[in-house]
Amino acid sequence: MAKTIPLKCQKCAMLDAAQAQALHGEEGDNCWNPRICYSRRSYARHRDRRNQRRSCLRQEELI
Repeated sequence: MAKTIPLKCQKCAMLDAAQAQALHGEEGDNCWNPRICYSRRSYARHRDRRNQRRSCLRQEELI
């Protein structure tokens, strides 16, 4: 089973990048990692839409 995105990252994904870096960067709680956070934030923002599109394509294949 896939690992879930932490709730903290899901909430962070709804902020713009500058706000997220200010909140979680060196001045904040220092959890910002540019190698991970950009892709994780993008995945969290678009996850529902991508899953819905995949689900619709699977249903079309069955019909």
